[in-house]
Amino acid sequence: MIQVLHIGSNNPEPERIRIAADSLCYGKLVTFPTETVYGLGANALDTRAVAWIFEAKCRPRNDPLIVHMAEASWIRLLSGMFIGAMLPYLFSSLTMQAVRQAA
Repeated sequence: MIQVLHIGSNNPEPERIRIAADSLCYGKLVTFPTETVYGLGANALDTRAVAWIFEAKCRPRNDPLIVHMAEASWIRLLSGMFIGAMLPYLFSSLTMQAVRQAA
């Protein structure tokens, strides 16, 4: 179901912002105005919601998205999560190379 919420920039209503924020938490997409046309947003940590952005925009999977953060301190959190997610693959690859070299 599509729900349209008009949120004024001069006097945003907290209840409407909460509805939009809840939508993001539940994996839904939200649109918002930008300098050019519109933006399509999702929770960057929700892989299904991010996949829906690619699908909705007919965007190639190798064309990266921009992640907006409310605070600069979130960069550490997100980069730590990314590195943590990659470690099993990294060590698996290194282990395979070591076994191959030892054989």
